[in-house]
Amino acid sequence: MVDTNERHIHDLALGAFESSYERFSAQRHSVEAAYAPAGEALFWTIVCDDGYEAILGKNLYRSSRSSDVDGSLIVGVRWARNRMTHQRALVLDKHYGTELGTLVLGRGVLGTVDHMKWALADAVPRTERDFGRPTYEERLQGRAISETIEACRRWFRSESLARMCQSRDIRPG
Repeated sequence: MVDTNERHIHDLALGAFESSYERFSAQRHSVEAAYAPAGEALFWTIVCDDGYEAILGKNLYRSSRSSDVDGSLIVGVRWARNRMTHQRALVLDKHYGTELGTLVLGRGVLGTVDHMKWALADAVPRTERDFGRPTYEERLQGRAISETIEACRRWFRSESLARMCQSRDIRPG
């Protein structure tokens, strides 16, 4: 059984994750405007991930997360969060769409909307501790950040995570 204080902190972290994602989603037209809420979304994703690991047990949680298509992305998210916080590296880039009022000639991709995407891994400095980079390269770079955060959200709300949580009297995302 998880104590009441730990459950409360866990619930606060899940709420903060949701709020940061909403703020990030509202800032899709500018790297400068999206930078802080993107960092918050990355931070809270990892806080929630670490919380589930602590509450459910490292081996059980990681095994379940790794076998889930959405949950397995969190390793790449951790890499991006670490680059952003420890190196102050820019891990987001703008995808230019062709929306009226925001169209940039020569850069807009027809039939798409503006959004933030993950930067190419080669544009981010390497470090000695590059754990998660292969996942980032294979599954995140060049793709929409919102899709990744939405995948993390699906993992936090997944049936398999809910079943694990039920035995510990905590709520999943």
